[in-house]
Amino acid sequence: MSKPKNVKCRAFRISTSDFSDNAKSIFSLLCEQLPKSKANERRMRLNTKDESREEDLICDYEISEGVIFGTLLRIKSSDNIPEIPEEVFEENIIHLEQLRDLDVNSSLFYKDHYYFLLNDKYLIVTLRGNIPITHFQTYTNWLLESLRANTLFEFTPIIKENPNISLSDLKSLRIQDPVRKEEDNFDLTETKSISFKLLREMLTDVLSFDEVKASEVISAELLLKFSKPKKMKEEDYQNYFGAQLKPISDLENVTFITKKGKTIKGDEMQEMQEFKVETTDSGKISEPELKQAMEKYLRELEKCFN
Repeated sequence: MSKPKNVKCRAFRISTSDFSDNAKSIFSLLCEQLPKSKANERRMRLNTKDESREEDLICDYEISEGVIFGTLLRIKSSDNIPEIPEEVFEENIIHLEQLRDLDVNSSLFYKDHYYFLLNDKYLIVTLRGNIPITHFQTYTNWLLESLRANTLFEFTPIIKENPNISLSDLKSLRIQDPVRKEEDNFDLTETKSISFKLLREMLTDVLSFDEVKASEVISAELLLKFSKPKKMKEEDYQNYFGAQLKPISDLENVTFITKKGKTIKGDEMQEMQEFKVETTDSGKISEPELKQAMEKYLRELEKCFN
């Protein structure tokens, strides 16, 4: 038996742009949409003009009492590489093992995946920290477009309750220019906090030297200052902070600064947990064990934040 693997999960609050009495929950809509659809109907093409034909797909899911546990898959195409046979997508569910067992070099087609678990109020994902949750939000709103009418679902990071620091003590937020690693091959955006092009326009007189050399020695950061309105409820202020973290691709590059000058990393403020999950002899994690760990975490969130 292989050693247990550490799996980090991030937690989000689910909200909707439609506050009418007729608005359905994302849980109920997914319970309606997933069973009646083929995997092929759940394939979202990221860009129709992109030759790599990258797509997102909920390939596998399990609906149980009050929760949905599923797998979101990123797939892509490559010239002269055998692709996953189209008949595979005619099924309702595609297990990851099916892709690994195909008699093709499917590793060049099956790019990456992550797990999610949700109910009508909370979402938990194993999505890597350098990928914003807007990735999952875009996909689910696209998948449910025919059912959700004018409703749009949003996922906002849950901010931890820190006994030593009150959110009202925070003075500013600094976003540094992230350093992207070559092995991070599942990046969904190339946008940085401040582009070098914009920086050059701002500092025209200074950046008269070679752009390539300048880009190697100059980095940029964005500093936001804020204060809590006296009449704003603490819960509303907490949601406000969560909204600030939502579009940021790597919370390690975010620093909150208190009024006394103390610094706190963004990933220390977001609600998340790490689990040790059993793996198979081939190194794959036990999905039933991960699902149970995520369910337990979800129940803890309901007790703490309801």
